[in-house]
Amino acid sequence: AADIFRDAHSMDTFSFSLPNGASVTIHGYTSDSDQVWTSTGLTLWKASEHLCRYLTTNSERLLQKDNERILELGAGLGLVGIVASCLASKNSTVCLTDGDTNALSHLRKNIERNSSKHNTSCHQLLWGHDSATSFEKRHGGRFDLILASDILYAPCVIDPLWDTIRALLDQQNGVFVMAFATLKVK
Repeated sequence: AADIFRDAHSMDTFSFSLPNGASVTIHGYTSDSDQVWTSTGLTLWKASEHLCRYLTTNSERLLQKDNERILELGAGLGLVGIVASCLASKNSTVCLTDGDTNALSHLRKNIERNSSKHNTSCHQLLWGHDSATSFEKRHGGRFDLILASDILYAPCVIDPLWDTIRALLDQQNGVFVMAFATLKVK
């Protein structure tokens, strides 16, 4: 049965141009869509675009290490992780995560749509020490680079976020990069 309350014009396509002339295209909802009220990961927020630009200008320093393990927290539609995958060295692995099952469904489709050249995967990850420790064991250890954008939306998520980062970031040389923008940023 069709949802009679769903806005037929609420879907949107977002694109990000890569330095090599290629582009990453993802599909999701407009930020004013009713669907975004139930799952914030179904639209593209401003900080993800800023983080993608940062990754393109700093890709040699952040993404060109051999056998690098890259994790995106709260990936939503997946723009940051897919861009990181496109810019990373060929033997890197990129794991995009989100806690929301609706966002994961869109995320998987966006990964397939952009057919990343690297070993890119998508998994559910709920933040907190216990779930992050379990995730680490199931996915082969800690990560060299953890990326996140637009993931802080309430004070109650800060402690579980840091517990997750502490459990999953390589303690010796790991790097955590996060972008945040208020909703009014243009």
